[in-house]
Amino acid sequence: MKRQLDSLEEHIIDLVTKSIVDNYYETSYAKWTKIINDIFIDVGMDNGFSIYCSSQRKEVKSEWLWDISWSKESASDFDGWKDFFGLEMIVEVEWGNKDEILSDFMKLCVGLANYRVMVFEYFNESEGQGFDEVCNLLINTSSKVAAKGSKFLIIGLPYYFEHKELVKKYAWVIK
Repeated sequence: MKRQLDSLEEHIIDLVTKSIVDNYYETSYAKWTKIINDIFIDVGMDNGFSIYCSSQRKEVKSEWLWDISWSKESASDFDGWKDFFGLEMIVEVEWGNKDEILSDFMKLCVGLANYRVMVFEYFNESEGQGFDEVCNLLINTSSKVAAKGSKFLIIGLPYYFEHKELVKKYAWVIK
């Protein structure tokens, strides 16, 4: 069932949109992954979470199951995970085709977190990987796999990054 974005999700969408304005000329998926990861890392740290992500930043811990996860745990630098209280957010970022997007999305469906976010690149509908097509695929999949009450947010970035106005999003909850 479709739901409204909350203020945290709106903030993330605003930062992603701004990143497209600031970096539209980038063509490397590795650089785009870093740009998107840095947004989620910064927002998670600003909100007091321990961050797990494949990043070169020393304050970030190694990736754990998902591309990015925000963990609620004690503040210990070394073994805070021993006082683990759950995951606030899990994120997957995928630049591949529908099957690769779906493969990563399945990890979100089985993960336990307050927020499950999928970021992907979409193309024109005529190219077979439009936002609506991918969105429907992910919604239908989540309804079969995810637990009731699971919240999802998908963020679609346009293939032509200079079109920041085409950043699309959809949020839903499993009823």
